Amino acid sequence: MIICVVIVSFFSLLFTQACSGHTGLAAVDLSYKKTSTQKYTPKKPALSVAQELADALKDEACVVPDVVSRKIRVLLEEVDLGTDDATEKNKKIVLKSNNGFVLESPSGSGNTALFQDKELCISNKKNQLYLKCKDQKYRRIKHNNLEICNSSQCLNANGSNYQGSITVLLDSDRNRLLIINTLDLEDYVYSVLRSEAITSWPMNMLKIQAIASRTFAVFSMQQAGKKNKSSLYDIKNTNHAQIYKGLHSSHHLRTAVNETRGVILKYKDNVALTMFDICCGGVVPGHLRYRDSSKPYLCRTERCTHCSNAKFYRWKEDVHHNTFLAQLKKNPKLEAKLKHFGDKLTDIQIIDKDKAGLVHKIKLIGPRKHVVLAGKDLKPAFKNGMRSNAFSIKKIKDRIVTLGNGYGHHTGLCQWGAKALVDNGWHYKKILNFYYPNTKLSTLL
Repeated sequence: MIICVVIVSFFSLLFTQACSGHTGLAAVDLSYKKTSTQKYTPKKPALSVAQELADALKDEACVVPDVVSRKIRVLLEEVDLGTDDATEKNKKIVLKSNNGFVLESPSGSGNTALFQDKELCISNKKNQLYLKCKDQKYRRIKHNNLEICNSSQCLNANGSNYQGSITVLLDSDRNRLLIINTLDLEDYVYSVLRSEAITSWPMNMLKIQAIASRTFAVFSMQQAGKKNKSSLYDIKNTNHAQIYKGLHSSHHLRTAVNETRGVILKYKDNVALTMFDICCGGVVPGHLRYRDSSKPYLCRTERCTHCSNAKFYRWKEDVHHNTFLAQLKKNPKLEAKLKHFGDKLTDIQIIDKDKAGLVHKIKLIGPRKHVVLAGKDLKPAFKNGMRSNAFSIKKIKDRIVTLGNGYGHHTGLCQWGAKALVDNGWHYKKILNFYYPNTKLSTLL
């Protein structure tokens, strides 16, 4: 009965007459007084920390500066409303829940309202956010910023399930629509493991990846706080950060998360930037030309050959020279450089390579002209992409043959190498210290 009264009061008071310039539409003002409804907070899984880990880290607990919460804000999607790609489809967000929704306006009063429909649709029209209601009419969201929670375990947003809350906001300064998922850090690590690790790997390898992924996340949270105290999110859902796809059914990954709960890597007094890739291919990160000397733990000078049995340790690409050139010309970034190159490639040469073996510049030679490109510019020319920038390349008759090493950026943890070390009985501490030299384990308070 109380809930019914709240719903009636909310909708009768807040769906007011249309604002100027929005004929037939009304503003949704979330400034109604707080009700007894509490914001949903996902239950944390029961602790099951490995005793060895707990004993080892009992004197290494830490508070991370600029990280004020154990919740992480993940940017799920960013739509630039000023481009032609901003179609009506990606201007719309559909959320589903069997138990209805709890709505909050973070940039306004922060007060709570109930929405009992099983489906919630938010659209952007003329740089304003609108909420579709039961009567099929769209009401304007006053502050263009809405946080959505529910009383069940997850929300379904645009077809994927997420724990925690979903925030939809309009960043008018940069003319973009943002969809952000806020959830517990440990739940985030659990979700990320499904995408960033191979789920059939040994549990000790999954624990190593959990520590690396958690540390990367905390580093990102800290950097977001340092750069801007009012930053809108902490980390993106991209290959350059970590791939995050929400909830999944690989439940055994919870063990890896729970038994390393709160454990991160630090270098001196700072959270480490724990980069990782699939296979380093034996490339020595300390020999990279563009290495970050302020993070010596990413400049390992000992070669890893533990990934030598991985299929990406050595790889080969073979493509017809006409196809190779045509694919390069399709890249909009190379259009100007290759516009007058012609349709024939007579040779290709590497003209700049660093000590680690990464190619920085190549020369395309034609009958009348040559063009210099960055090594990474070759990526679109291959069906499977350039797995790394550590490669050799030659034109042999009418073929372009490339031989490469590794898969990724060759910095930090080599996943296939670490997995081989786990198989060989190495302790997780020794493995982490090999790939991140002179770092130490610590636990978040």
